[in-house]
Amino acid sequence: MKIQVKVHAGSSKEEVKRLGKTIFEVWLKEKPTDGKANIKLVKLMRKKFEGKDVKIISGFTGRKKLLEVIGD
Repeated sequence: MKIQVKVHAGSSKEEVKRLGKTIFEVWLKEKPTDGKANIKLVKLMRKKFEGKDVKIISGFTGRKKLLEVIGD
């Protein structure tokens, strides 16, 4: 399944908000330097999808990302 995510890096909170079936908005405390925000995003989304594998497909350097959730 592919999902769209809008990321707010460097936020004061960490939250995942579902806006639609495959659309999410995520706030991260990590800053977008050296890929730290991307790593944290993948960890948070794995937790949200109960341990399924999550990969960033596009948007590595932007706020809008396309992720793929792999499993069952």
